[in-house]
Amino acid sequence: MQEYSTDKCDQLLGEIPADVAPLITWGPQGQAGIDKALPSGWELSPFNCRLNVWGAFGNHNVRDQMSFYEVWTAGVMMAGVCARYGKPGKYEHLGQNGRLWVLLDDGS
Repeated sequence: MQEYSTDKCDQLLGEIPADVAPLITWGPQGQAGIDKALPSGWELSPFNCRLNVWGAFGNHNVRDQMSFYEVWTAGVMMAGVCARYGKPGKYEHLGQNGRLWVLLDDGS
């Protein structure tokens, strides 16, 4: 098994379309006007690195807007500060109304 690390998370962060500038509407799956369902995320094989966007406090019935660039910048920060030491990270109060969280962990 490969270790959860900054290198693995850097690979994962490369998959996020950070150059896409427009705001994305995140919210409940199947609801009109939602671009990405909550929770939503990216994973680099199990136990390597996983990044998820969640509704605040695990509530996936919220609706908010945030760009992929914001997701990527939160992931870069957590990879450098948290994954570097093998720890999970959470960035809260993201999105236009502060209703989104980005979580980074090893996927276990």
